[in-house]
Amino acid sequence: MNQNHNMFPYKILPLAVTLVLGGFSGAAAAAGFALIEQSVSGMGNAFAGGAAAVDDASVQFFNPAAITELKGTQFSVAAHSVRPSAKLTDASARETTLGNIPYTTPGAAEDGGVNAVVPNLYFVSDINPQTKFGLGISVPFGLSTDYSNDWIGRYHGIKSSVETININPVLAFKLNDQLSLGGGISAQYISAELTSAIDSGAICYAQVLRLGGNPAVSCAPAGLTPGNNATDSYAKIKGEDWGYGFNLGLLYKPMDGTRIGVAYRSSVKQSIEGDATFTRSAAFNAFLTGAGSTLFTNTSDSADLDLPATLSVSAAHALSTQLELMGDITWTQWNKFKELRVKYGNAAQPDSVTTENWRNTLRYSAGLSYKLDDRMKLRGGVAYDQTPVPDDEHRTVRLPDNNRTWFSLGMTYAASNQLSFDVGYAHLFLKDSHINNTTEASVAQNLQGTYKNNIDLLSAQLNYMF
Repeated sequence: MNQNHNMFPYKILPLAVTLVLGGFSGAAAAAGFALIEQSVSGMGNAFAGGAAAVDDASVQFFNPAAITELKGTQFSVAAHSVRPSAKLTDASARETTLGNIPYTTPGAAEDGGVNAVVPNLYFVSDINPQTKFGLGISVPFGLSTDYSNDWIGRYHGIKSSVETININPVLAFKLNDQLSLGGGISAQYISAELTSAIDSGAICYAQVLRLGGNPAVSCAPAGLTPGNNATDSYAKIKGEDWGYGFNLGLLYKPMDGTRIGVAYRSSVKQSIEGDATFTRSAAFNAFLTGAGSTLFTNTSDSADLDLPATLSVSAAHALSTQLELMGDITWTQWNKFKELRVKYGNAAQPDSVTTENWRNTLRYSAGLSYKLDDRMKLRGGVAYDQTPVPDDEHRTVRLPDNNRTWFSLGMTYAASNQLSFDVGYAHLFLKDSHINNTTEASVAQNLQGTYKNNIDLLSAQLNYMF
């Protein structure tokens, strides 16, 4: 029986790796398109005290130094269900290049939120009594929104998908009973897909007017009028890359029952390359072919993206043998995200540019843990998360983000000395997100409205020590 019992982790580890490396969709739950859902025990406290926690192997994502407080060899595997809602209300759209033409049949406004599952896997083991090795496989960034092809904001975006996988080995050293240091390197894979509609009619009008012609004669008879969904064309941009970074941390215990953690995770530069696919409507294809134009033909694409650095300062203090208070402040360097610029291999195709001008953000959280008995620990927490989006003009349909407030609950249950489970739930209240965004192209469209957003998170985690 003991032999079979000890084989348990070796049987489940391959399944856990498959979960993390398999298909998933990312739905941003932290501000911007970061995913803070890296630990279920942490989520129960709204990630308060993240860099000072010592609950299980998942702490290494928030502070590699903290794994020196863990005993023996252990792993944690988790899945987080993210259920966002992003409903656009009071929407209006117009073409702005040809004299602010309103779309008389703009299509419906709708909810672009996409349900997703975010997985994590962490492993920790002893090298010697003072040194620990850890390995984390996680999803630190993700984004998924999806609208119908005929929705009112289709020229701003239809589908947006950003998925990452971060492989992060770490080492931690216990210098003495009070101070531990840790660090690691990250290999991070990113895959992105963006789609949008092309206003074939507005482009036809603009081209004909530029040449001194009459759009009513050259465009309208074929249905090529601004905002006509029946003659819309479509663009799909895809790409992927591997990038590299590092993380550092320290854990300091000034007195019994008190821990202070400081952790830094570096920026990761991604140089994404892939393919751009254009689907031209029959009428638009005939127009471009007749004009001898090579616009909107399939080609290669590339884009640079700097994923932000973070700095966290956390503290945890035991008020009694049962009750622990914790807090955290995390800074995120979003100001590197100045613009999203897609370059094309087709020299005739101009860059696609979206100015972002994001700003750095702070996240504040506080939480409590109460040890009910030797088997069960109850958790609760609140957090306030700032948005990096600077104003209504820079808010986009791909990420209609705003400031958010977290309310979290969680529980840890120890089934045995080796096996424990965590569950957590959080509801995120987002401020109404007003949008007044104009696309940056030779033929531009403006979209206005108000997003009603909220997010529900439900998570489960298994921890095993052997």
